[in-house]
Amino acid sequence: MPQPESSKPGPPKAGGPFLILVPIALTVVAILQNTRYAPLTAQNAVPLWEAAIAAIAAVYVLRSGWGRDQAWQSEQRALGTDDNTYYAPRRRAITDTSAFAGAIAAGLWWGASSWILFYQGFRRRRGTTALLDFEISVLVGILAGSVIGAAIGLILGEFWQRYHRRQRLARRNQNVTGPSA
Repeated sequence: MPQPESSKPGPPKAGGPFLILVPIALTVVAILQNTRYAPLTAQNAVPLWEAAIAAIAAVYVLRSGWGRDQAWQSEQRALGTDDNTYYAPRRRAITDTSAFAGAIAAGLWWGASSWILFYQGFRRRRGTTALLDFEISVLVGILAGSVIGAAIGLILGEFWQRYHRRQRLARRNQNVTGPSA
């Protein structure tokens, strides 16, 4: 029995609870910067807030359902097929690769920019706290970078799919009409 239009499930949303927890974790770390338990150096306070705001925007993009290929049936029919197994795995690969690359790049940047935590901690003979603060710094980068990278990958995947479908349709139309002399 077909479902009524209002009860049909919407497009799948990426992430789940992980996406909601990332901005919360980044905000908690940013709020801790104003206490004596600040895990990051003072010079990283502004980049931390920027990362938290960018992560909130990225979560919004990822959870909004945008770029989920909702009109794929009509576009596939224009290409002469009803099968849509080509784009979904490739878009997923673009999104996942971008999330992974973003996590690595941001983790490395946050680690390099917070390396002074080790030096300061060991000079004060507080090596364990210094290591924990450094790990929190790298974790902040990994969390923010993965979410932001996934949003960038989702956008890139959407644009790639639109471009590729236009190219396929143009090639198909050119083959149907024949080469022009």
